[in-house]
Amino acid sequence: MIVISVVRNKSMYEDFFEKNSNYTPDTKFICYDNSTENISIPVRYNTFLNSYDYSKEDWFLFIHEDWQLLQKINKKLKKLDKYFIYGVSGSFYNNKDEIRYLYGHIIQSNKDGSKKIRYGLHIPFNRPLIVDTIDCQCIIVHSTLVKKYNLRFDDKLMFDLYSEELSMNAKESYNIETKVVPIKCHHYSYGNPTQSYYESIKYLEEKYKNKKHTYATTCSDNLIGKPVKGTRNLDTLQRLKRKLNKIINS
Repeated sequence: MIVISVVRNKSMYEDFFEKNSNYTPDTKFICYDNSTENISIPVRYNTFLNSYDYSKEDWFLFIHEDWQLLQKINKKLKKLDKYFIYGVSGSFYNNKDEIRYLYGHIIQSNKDGSKKIRYGLHIPFNRPLIVDTIDCQCIIVHSTLVKKYNLRFDDKLMFDLYSEELSMNAKESYNIETKVVPIKCHHYSYGNPTQSYYESIKYLEEKYKNKKHTYATTCSDNLIGKPVKGTRNLDTLQRLKRKLNKIINS
């Protein structure tokens, strides 16, 4: 596997990647240093995809510097179908009950590891599950799929929602599904939406308006694509569970 990251905190990256024994010895790490020139993540990722030799087959893992793998995953990757996009956390909108479901086996915390919570508010799962979109903390895709459909990240996005857009574009253009894989990990961030996040939401709402499908996003209640009847405030139950989760794990 090849692990691609855009890095500003080099010490965190060294601890979570280069010194992490959960990666196999033959794992190749690609590190883009964003500490001096803050280039957008989709541009960085596309730089890798445009330069890769696709005569070789490999798993690509696009991972944030603050994401820590807590289990060995080489055997898990070998069992995955190469023709899906995968993540470790994702969101699925059920049109019937108008609820946004969140899936993942993730510990989240502050950068220093304090105030841990559990992400994934519904029943545990032990196999890949289809979702609308995945969170950008970890994106897993095989070179075979990238080569066949020339998949790329939308470089009009800067630091938000590029993973969601990858899933949406793959589904709309090629009917490629996205799945969440149960992988034990720790994300040293809560992924709180910023102003740039909501600007990216507006961009995607325009790009995917009136498409075939309703896509749930991972960090907010926003829905993209096919208009939905009824309330957009789908996450009341999730919020209550999240608050309870914080109390339990504080």
